[in-house]
Amino acid sequence: MIEVVPYNEHVICVKTGSEMHGRVVMWQYSYLIDDVLIDAGCPNAADELNQMRASHPVRRIYVTHAHEDHAGGCSMFAEDADIFAEPSVARAMKNPVVLNDFFIMAWGQPKAVSNVNPIPDEFEIGM
Repeated sequence: MIEVVPYNEHVICVKTGSEMHGRVVMWQYSYLIDDVLIDAGCPNAADELNQMRASHPVRRIYVTHAHEDHAGGCSMFAEDADIFAEPSVARAMKNPVVLNDFFIMAWGQPKAVSNVNPIPDEFEIGM
């Protein structure tokens, strides 16, 4: 499941999660600032993330850490966006661990992402 919540003309909160019995188990929050996504959401929201891309193009993704709910959605953007992460996060994204049933239900099993760039010391977003 996904909820796209505009904050202002430049910032959108992108909430992803998995439904169980009509309710979201746990929300994960990502932020789209212009065409830059901070974290990419969970893999169980793949279809919704693909739909979001049509109206909100993503050019760059900066991944804060390797948990499946933050890095797991990167595979949906890998063809169109540059992905950046710290070396240990990049290694985990290139070779994701097989999750147990609870985490697969809550977030989904991430797919490997092969092209992850080193996160720069500084970067700019927008305007």
